[in-house]
Amino acid sequence: MIKGSLCQIPRRLQALRAHESLSLPRKFPLVVGYLILSILGDPLMERVNLKRVSEQSNIRNSTIFSHGFIFISENTYQRFRELVENLLVKFFEINGRNFADEAAKYEFVKIGCFGCGCAWGAVTPSFFQ
Repeated sequence: MIKGSLCQIPRRLQALRAHESLSLPRKFPLVVGYLILSILGDPLMERVNLKRVSEQSNIRNSTIFSHGFIFISENTYQRFRELVENLLVKFFEINGRNFADEAAKYEFVKIGCFGCGCAWGAVTPSFFQ
């Protein structure tokens, strides 16, 4: 089902460029979204390596942060974070805003493991009851 929908994307993008009526699939993979932006010449995609986005997306999908069950190394996390932050910086720049100013408005929840004293200890067993 998805495969058929994805096969139709190039034709639908041609319709968009021709300013015709367009209806993309309601859902498609993250990487396909970046591919569409790239094909359309979106400034967000300038200097973005789609292969790297795809690789990082696959890693993300296998982790506990998304669809999977594995933990990742600090190095793997830093590479993913760098990719995301670069995209966010560019996005805010295009929209006349500053990423650091926007990021300063938010505080991430600290989570950790039980009993060892690390940040994971902030989530207590009673949290899960």
